[in-house]
Amino acid sequence: KEIRKQTNRIIQNNYILFVDSLYPYGEATRGKITSQQINKAKRYYLKCIDFFNFLEDKYKMPVVIAAHPSSTYNNSEFGDRTIIINKTAQLIKDADIVLLHESTSHIFAILFDKPITFFKTNGMSFHIGVLAGFFRKPVYNIDKVQYGKIEFSKVDKGVRENYIYTQLTSKKTENM
Repeated sequence: KEIRKQTNRIIQNNYILFVDSLYPYGEATRGKITSQQINKAKRYYLKCIDFFNFLEDKYKMPVVIAAHPSSTYNNSEFGDRTIIINKTAQLIKDADIVLLHESTSHIFAILFDKPITFFKTNGMSFHIGVLAGFFRKPVYNIDKVQYGKIEFSKVDKGVRENYIYTQLTSKKTENM
């Protein structure tokens, strides 16, 4: 069934969605993982937990994790938050706010016209800035910025429509 028309929600209440990009390990690090990568991952997950705790307190709704399809989380990495795999599009459709690094799933946040924000930690790829810049959005480095200064908003209507009709579909074929 087409996702736009689905009425059954995975999460019944309001929520903030983090679209996981499998950072800090990623596809390239499959196999042997170094102690440096493990330490980097620990710092990253602790920072995410701290940030997500702040958001939950401020917005009075949980942060849910849309896990990367290649992930193998044990539900502790993000502080025992709900982690759901292979349902990203539907989770984005029903989310109140969407948090992104860099992911092809950003397409769903744009199509469903969701308030978004891009965030990173020290040492993350500059590619996040390229993607965010395309949508005229800042990238917040949660290792440096005060969380209260982070804003969530929808992509400007003109920017959104330009992206949809130049990168995803055309007015002639959009509902096919």
